[in-house]
Amino acid sequence: MESSLLIHWLNQLTEPDTEKVKQATKQLQSLSLTNDFLLQLFHIFRSEQNEQIRILASVLLRRKLSKSSSTISKDVHETLKHLLLEQIQIETSQRIRKSLFELIGTIAKQDLQHEIIEKKKKSKKQHKIETTGWKEYLHLCGTLVQSTDLKKLELGMYLFATLSTYCGRFVLEHWPHTFNLISTMLKTRPSTIVCEQALIILTNLVKVFHQKQYVQTIVDLVPIANEAIQYLFVNLT
Repeated sequence: MESSLLIHWLNQLTEPDTEKVKQATKQLQSLSLTNDFLLQLFHIFRSEQNEQIRILASVLLRRKLSKSSSTISKDVHETLKHLLLEQIQIETSQRIRKSLFELIGTIAKQDLQHEIIEKKKKSKKQHKIETTGWKEYLHLCGTLVQSTDLKKLELGMYLFATLSTYCGRFVLEHWPHTFNLISTMLKTRPSTIVCEQALIILTNLVKVFHQKQYVQTIVDLVPIANEAIQYLFVNLT
């Protein structure tokens, strides 16, 4: 499949003509059955200059991943995870970066919820397959949140918040220092973005933790979180 063909139909989705939109939708549904549809969409998402087309490509990607995950080959699945990891580090557009986080979250939710189910079944082989690549995301998070570059720090917190939203249990299991990170960021408040994301991470992890050793940690974080919320009210209004 040629990328130019996909771009043509994506462009037609933006037309005010209802018939053209219907035709484009039908053609894209047909193309979505081809083997290279997802990777071609991602290529457009990554390289196209028109931001509207990039966002449309990401929406189609997310829908396809959500509705047809069982039919997507492991090679394509793993390639997308790798490409997303690369793209998130170089993307400059805030709108596109938001789409990237949504795509990462969609795949993470499928992979890591399945991993939890398989782990309960004590299927060690499947457990290893499904977690492939996600520790690399956590490693990137860990590197970014230690950066003295505020933009990199904010990116790391956004990525951490995404993973905690879609697969909080995985984060708790594989990143035991998460609550220390939250505490540090809520106390130092390098920026409102960092503070917001730290609160999001905390909220998401509280929903999924079951270990008693975290109870006192959460209790200790409550007054710090309250102060951070007051700080945000002052600085965001």
